[in-house]
Amino acid sequence: MSVKIFLSTVSDEFRAYRDALRTDLTRHNVEVKVQEDFKDLGGDTLDKLDVYIAHCDAVVHLVGDMTGSAPGELALRALRKKYPDLTDKLPPLCEALRSGNKTSSLYELTRAVNCRQASALCKSVDTGSIGEGEQIAADV
Repeated sequence: MSVKIFLSTVSDEFRAYRDALRTDLTRHNVEVKVQEDFKDLGGDTLDKLDVYIAHCDAVVHLVGDMTGSAPGELALRALRKKYPDLTDKLPPLCEALRSGNKTSSLYELTRAVNCRQASALCKSVDTGSIGEGEQIAADV
């Protein structure tokens, strides 16, 4: 039996940590994917992420100070059409959308919560020096 894990991060902030974690977690029976794995395939990246995350066993979110890229308006409309009740099921998503937060990371987290996958939300704590941040993990 194979295990699928998705690592959700802002690449500009956590690429080195994400890549190290991916290397550590990957095994012959453990597949670990990141957003960039889907961008090269062309088309609607948000939809590809949605389909992959729906079949994941776990999603790990590394949260910091930066926001990630935002999907295009066409991709957002397609997702809303696919899940018309998504913001009703997850009120924090509706609030975030109203405040202008439309990053891919937000949708990755929302999808994981909506699918009730095992999730870990890890927030970096600034200690004043890069690389010395304490990690705090919590189940979502």
